Amino acid sequence: MTTRRRRECFVDKMVQKFREISTKSPNLVGPALGKAFSEEFKQHYKGLFDKDMKRGMKRRITYLSSVQSSLSNFKRQVKDGKMATLSSSSPNLSGLMQRLELDEKKTKGFEDFLKNLRLEPEDMRKLQIAKRQNVHAKSIDLPEISGDAIVKDCRLLLTKESPYLRLIGVACLTGRRMAEIIFSMTFSPPTKSHYTNRTYWTRISGICKQRANDPDPIRQREIPLLARRSEIVRCVKSIREDLPAKSVREVNKKYGKAVQRAMQKFCPEIGNLHQFRKFYVLVCFHYFNERNCSLPRLAADYLGHKTLSDTVITYLNFRVKPLGALDFKT
Repeated sequence: MTTRRRRECFVDKMVQKFREISTKSPNLVGPALGKAFSEEFKQHYKGLFDKDMKRGMKRRITYLSSVQSSLSNFKRQVKDGKMATLSSSSPNLSGLMQRLELDEKKTKGFEDFLKNLRLEPEDMRKLQIAKRQNVHAKSIDLPEISGDAIVKDCRLLLTKESPYLRLIGVACLTGRRMAEIIFSMTFSPPTKSHYTNRTYWTRISGICKQRANDPDPIRQREIPLLARRSEIVRCVKSIREDLPAKSVREVNKKYGKAVQRAMQKFCPEIGNLHQFRKFYVLVCFHYFNERNCSLPRLAADYLGHKTLSDTVITYLNFRVKPLGALDFKT
C-alpha cells in the first residue's frame, strides 16, 4: 500500500469514528474532541514514522507533514458531509450537518471542533524548520531540463488521441494542477495589455488549494500561456469530455495513477505532473517577466499563490535551458 493510500485509509477510519461519536453523543462535539482527534492523528503517524526508521527507510521530512495533510483532508470531508471512500453499506453523513444545525449550541460545538483540528504551535514550528531544511538540501545539483524543446513537444501533445497525453501538454503549457485542468478552471480572454501577443495570455478562475475560510480568496489571475489560448481552451474541453469528474477529489482518485504512468513513459525527465509547475514558472520568467519581477514573486503570481512564502521556493529547484528561440510576440 502506498503512503498516500495508507493516509487516505486512516482518514476514512477517523471520519467514521467522528460520525459514530456525533450520532451517539453529539454533546461531545467541541474543542476537547478536536484536540483529542488531533493528538490521535499525531500519535498514529509518529508510530508509522518510528517503524519506518527502524526498517532503515529514509524520510524526506518529519511525520508532522503527514499529520498536517491528513487533518486537512479529514476536516474537509467532515465539513462537506461527504465520505466518498467508505463502503456503500455505511451510513452517510448527510444527516449530520442537519442535526448540528438544529440549534446554535450544537453548531458552535462543531465549529469549535473544526478549529481545534490542528497542530500545536510548537509542532508547527518544528514542521516549518524541517520543510526549510528539506528545501535547502534539495537546492543543489539540480537537473537541467531542455526548455524550448519541451515546450515544442508539449504543444504537439495537445492534438494527441490519448486524453492523458493532452493533459500532460496542458499542464506543461499552463502550469495548472491536474484537478484544475479536468474540473475547476476556466480560461477567459485577458483584460490587461501585454507586450507579448494577447493570444498567449488568459484570465483564470477556479484556482484550487485555497485556504478554508479565507475572507479574501484569489478569484482570478491573469497569467501567460506557452501555447495560444484558443488551442488550450479547445484541448481542455476535449479532456473534460474524455475524463469526466464531479469534484477535485474524484479527479485525483480516478485519474492520478494513469497520469503518473503516462508521465513516466513520455516525460521521465520531468518526473511527475506537478513538476511542470516548476518548469512553467522558469520558462515564463524568461519570456513573460514584463515587470522585471524577482523569480519568487513571479512564481507566486503565475502559480496562483496569494503572497510570497516559503512554499514558493520549492518551485524553483529546476534548471531550465536553453531558452530564447520561441516567439510569443507574433
